[in-house]
Amino acid sequence: MKKRFFGILAALCLCLTLLPATAMAESDSIDQAKFFVDSWGNLRDTLTNSTEAVINAQLTKGIKWDGGSIVIPEGKTVTLDLNGCKIDAQNQGTAIQVYGTLTINNSGTSQSGMPDTGPAGGAIVNGTATSDSPAGGIYIAPGGQVTMNGGWIALCKTSLSKKNNSSGSTEYYGSGGVYISENASFTMNSGFIQDCTTEVTKPSNYITAGGVVNNGTFTIGTFVNITYGYQSAIPKVPSVYNCENGIFTSNSGFVYGNITNKGTIQRTTSIPNDANIKGFAGDVTNRGSITGGKFSGTVTNNNLISGGTFLNTVSNGISATISDGTFSSEVTNKGSITGGTFSGMVKNGQGKITNGTFTGTVENKNNRKLQ
Repeated sequence: MKKRFFGILAALCLCLTLLPATAMAESDSIDQAKFFVDSWGNLRDTLTNSTEAVINAQLTKGIKWDGGSIVIPEGKTVTLDLNGCKIDAQNQGTAIQVYGTLTINNSGTSQSGMPDTGPAGGAIVNGTATSDSPAGGIYIAPGGQVTMNGGWIALCKTSLSKKNNSSGSTEYYGSGGVYISENASFTMNSGFIQDCTTEVTKPSNYITAGGVVNNGTFTIGTFVNITYGYQSAIPKVPSVYNCENGIFTSNSGFVYGNITNKGTIQRTTSIPNDANIKGFAGDVTNRGSITGGKFSGTVTNNNLISGGTFLNTVSNGISATISDGTFSSEVTNKGSITGGTFSGMVKNGQGKITNGTFTGTVENKNNRKLQ
């Protein structure tokens, strides 16, 4: 009888010792490495004040702006699970600022038709860029790193502008969705950037985009969709602006929007033989270097193409060069072609052709010599 009594007593003591730990985990104690989030202030304050260097957080319901941006401090590694819930900045400022390392997940069943994106409700929405944080959705500061494994960044915007003291004109800048600073990185393995906007409504030299402005390293994987609105016609405003220092790596992602490139567009994996993978579906204006990628929209080249698969028309400018790549549609050449494989028509105007493989028609205007 005594043995049975002491056994029951020991079990009760064990239960009592477990109760505080469970309560702390469910009440979002800042001393816990993993916690559950039910308010904006709870998430912001915990990330700022936690003594843990590695933090795992999961939303239990949608949260709304309260007092300031959610900040990932320098030196902290945070995994944030949207869990099918929204982070709503209510057009008050940048939703998330990243100075450390952030991984975004969206656990649950995918509802988008694309694997691994997670439930449709898991989204960062209604962010607005500010002068010191030039992105509506996520601002990645120098040294910051973000990996996105699912979810949406949607309905975020930039309307930032500044006066050019030399010309007196107004210049627009910033990104509706994500701004990647120099020495920062954004790896988008899966997910959507959708319906994010900028004030600029026509092509320009302004460093602004609806989806992403990249000054660092931007990599997109297979299950990625960057879309500028639901319009049947793609707007002229860039969905991605890749700056001079930007390295934009596309491994089968789908960009349904225009791209301005002053840096490098590349591909580090082979292109799958899959007609459903459109790659860059909008118009691409290249003032930098294209070394790889799949382009199903038109491309205007003003500098260098040294690789890639081009399914639509390509215009090679007066001072531009095509040194390699596969071209299955019409190419208009006013610059230099020194290599590549061309199965569509090549219209050589003021340009020069010195090498390449041509199985289509070459139309040589103005009797320019083909060397």
